[in-house]
Amino acid sequence: MNKMTLREKCAQLVFFEFRFDDPDYDAAMRRAKDIGFGGVVVRGGSLFELGPFVNSLQKNAKLPLLVAAAYERGAGREVRGATSFPPHLAVAAAGSEELARSKGRLTAREAKAMGVRWLLGAEPAAFAGNEALARAYADGAAEMKVHAGGIEAVNVAPPDPEEAVLDLQEIDEAELDRRVEGLLALKKKLGLFAERITSQAGAEKVVGAPSHLAAAEKLAEAAITKIRDWTGEPVVGYGDPREGPTPDVCAWGDDEASRRAAARAIAGEIPFAGRLPFDLPGA
Repeated sequence: MNKMTLREKCAQLVFFEFRFDDPDYDAAMRRAKDIGFGGVVVRGGSLFELGPFVNSLQKNAKLPLLVAAAYERGAGREVRGATSFPPHLAVAAAGSEELARSKGRLTAREAKAMGVRWLLGAEPAAFAGNEALARAYADGAAEMKVHAGGIEAVNVAPPDPEEAVLDLQEIDEAELDRRVEGLLALKKKLGLFAERITSQAGAEKVVGAPSHLAAAEKLAEAAITKIRDWTGEPVVGYGDPREGPTPDVCAWGDDEASRRAAARAIAGEIPFAGRLPFDLPGA
């Protein structure tokens, strides 16, 4: 820490974004190797792209990068070949800390296998304000040495990350040191200083595993919610029922597990086990 320059300390607190749908590999490598950003937020990719890309960054970075991604619906929503889960609101509808912990653990297991160690979007608001469920999800992720939740004073989406590094040089250095020490401590806790490289063969065994798909099915069936009675064919919603016309049945997500759960519940094969986790006009 004492050997880091002011610029290196500031760079640690800034994360840049990398999108596989518009990739700039040279810029990403320069930001990891020469500028020394603290981490990267990855968007998209596939099982066969993400891990090798992260490994390349990690091999060239002086300090290990903390790789972040928004896997609120499981890694499969972003990464081809990974498992898709119903969204966090489905966990809130199921009301089960056990299912929240399972989703956190399995999402983190796949994320870690591909080099991602920070799951974004796991704050209580994503679980309809249920702090216990958000905590259970984070605890499940922590079992895999993956962080879920916020990190103080880290800039994860600046319009110009290199400009953000310059801006941070204006703050008090003692405060800067405190923030950097906190981030480095988290990286150490996650084991990144000891092991920052992933195994592609290992990832291919873990990501999209049948047991993960079964867990997604279990959550979807526990979350399927009947909002009101209907005649004829019910209107099924595959998202947040607060957005748009109120559906008769809420499946919460448009992933395959949620769609199958909705069909099975309407056919009478499984009960409508979920409950609305918030007040909904017209329900």
